[in-house]
Amino acid sequence: MPRASLDQTSALSAIAQALRSLSVHTASTLLRDHALLSQEVSRVTVPWQHAADIMGVTKSRLYHWYRETFQRRQQEPLSASDAAVVKHMVQEAAAAGFEPSLDMVRARLSRKYDTQVLRVAFQNAKAIARSAMPVIPKLALPFSRPDFDSLSVSPRVESCSVTPRDTLLDDEFSEQFFCSFGFE
Repeated sequence: MPRASLDQTSALSAIAQALRSLSVHTASTLLRDHALLSQEVSRVTVPWQHAADIMGVTKSRLYHWYRETFQRRQQEPLSASDAAVVKHMVQEAAAAGFEPSLDMVRARLSRKYDTQVLRVAFQNAKAIARSAMPVIPKLALPFSRPDFDSLSVSPRVESCSVTPRDTLLDDEFSEQFFCSFGFE
């Protein structure tokens, strides 16, 4: 079950309060101007532990929320045409059987995007492409059994029986080959 998202107002308030002693701006000014808050976070070393204590969450949770959620929402999203390019390139690469590269996709876009924005779109496109691929059943492969010291073969493979209609080649080798991969 996913965790509840942090409340943006509370999280930004805690960060602004933690920055109060390090910034020339007041906490209320930082809360009103998110671009200024982002500049201050980049300019100084934020006392993330202090901000997390104010909020009552862990340091890593607040830091991740700020970097992965808040800052990404401040960035300009991919245009519809560039999102389609990302999706198409990932699907084509998956259909061809290779892993697409983020740099390869980046080179085809109409303009430069923030790395986080592009990475999220890229990972989402990969997940969609993976879910659309056909499921290939796992073959009966050798596994180690705790009651034996040596490698053994699955009982399914050991009891394999091949009939002539199941073989592509009508010889003993093909029968052994297909049995070894669990085709009965």
